[in-house]
Amino acid sequence: MLDPTSTPFAEASHERTPGARYKWHVVAMLWGISFFNYADRHAIFSVFPLLEKEIGLTTVQLALLGSSFAWVYGLDAPFAGVIVDRVRRKAAILADLQV
Repeated sequence: MLDPTSTPFAEASHERTPGARYKWHVVAMLWGISFFNYADRHAIFSVFPLLEKEIGLTTVQLALLGSSFAWVYGLDAPFAGVIVDRVRRKAAILADLQV
């Protein structure tokens, strides 16, 4: 009977294990994704002066615009959480990056 540790397949499986730095690369990647995700959420507030000038929105209308964005975003988050819990992690991350 052959020893499974002496086959070339056993050696190849050890080569495929991620290195010690892999987890830190994943953390750095997820940090970058999260940074741009949060920056995207706050981008609307940086265009408020332009909306006020070009469209003529009042400060009350701008406040309603910002509040409605936050409310819709916050109310949709639980539904997105349920969906993400039901699909594979990789598919959820890739779908989120495409939006």
